[in-house]
Amino acid sequence: MSLFLHPQLQLLEGFPIQFSNKKDVIEPPQTENQRKWDETFGKPNEPKSNQKPPEKPPEGTGEEKKNITGETSSTKTGKKVHKQKADERRASGDYDLVNEPLKDKDGKTIEVPKRIDKQGRPSKKTQKAIPDAVQGPPKGNIIDDKPLGRPISKDKQEIRRFINAYKIKYGEPPKQIIIERYDPKTGAPTYDPNDFKIP
Repeated sequence: MSLFLHPQLQLLEGFPIQFSNKKDVIEPPQTENQRKWDETFGKPNEPKSNQKPPEKPPEGTGEEKKNITGETSSTKTGKKVHKQKADERRASGDYDLVNEPLKDKDGKTIEVPKRIDKQGRPSKKTQKAIPDAVQGPPKGNIIDDKPLGRPISKDKQEIRRFINAYKIKYGEPPKQIIIERYDPKTGAPTYDPNDFKIP
């Protein structure tokens, strides 16, 4: 005699009990204590008889909270410094690009491999290269603003993307990568080049 149980009802050792829907669940009858508990405090996940439904916040007050999670004072300072420097650089007219992606001759945004591993293999994912400023040939400068104390090793991949995109755009590597540092607390430049001039 063979015994076949439906897959949902297999109770042999090693088989989990599975139910396809709530009709298959058989609840044991309530004890007197459970019944009294439910009458007094309500069933789990059900509102109590004397419980008010949650109030909805007033709509259209115009003063909705802005969700600013994860933004530190250093991040705010960094955004402020980058915006201020970008405005100054645009106004000066000395830069080919300011805070925008490098583009090829056809005006398409250049995408380069996001990462290069230690064996020199590029990743399949690509990314736009958006340096803080670029001065194309003959100057050949890529400018990047970084907070004082941030190790360059954290930005190796980003700087490599800038160099690769620059090569694609101009057909030659940049002459200099200029890292301009600022104080992460105040946003002030870390030095003034005029302080080092000989009178």
